[in-house]
Amino acid sequence: MAINFVGLLATGAWPVNSSVIEHIAMALIGGAVILVMCIASAVKATQKVREREQTTRELAAYIAEGSMTPEIAERLIHARTRSELHEDLAKRAADGWITAKTVDKLMAASPEPRERVAKQA
Repeated sequence: MAINFVGLLATGAWPVNSSVIEHIAMALIGGAVILVMCIASAVKATQKVREREQTTRELAAYIAEGSMTPEIAERLIHARTRSELHEDLAKRAADGWITAKTVDKLMAASPEPRERVAKQA
């Protein structure tokens, strides 16, 4: 059994005023905005991973051709990781998720790339 919504609206059997229509329109627009934001976030995350993988492949190519040592490549990878950590912590502190003191403690606990390589040797 199909319901004829247009017929219900036209006959007045389904009472809809402009307020209900405005609320429905606002809900649809809000849902569309949230959907676009989710898609944009997913695209940004995918691009970030793709760029990271591309950089790793380029470093591997430099090592293979002999123009870079594995230790230098490892330092570059860890420096990038630390930079991303710093950016993420700064963003969370700006958003009020963590305090500046906590950020300082976390950054101090994360060793510099040179220290990591020295510890592994």
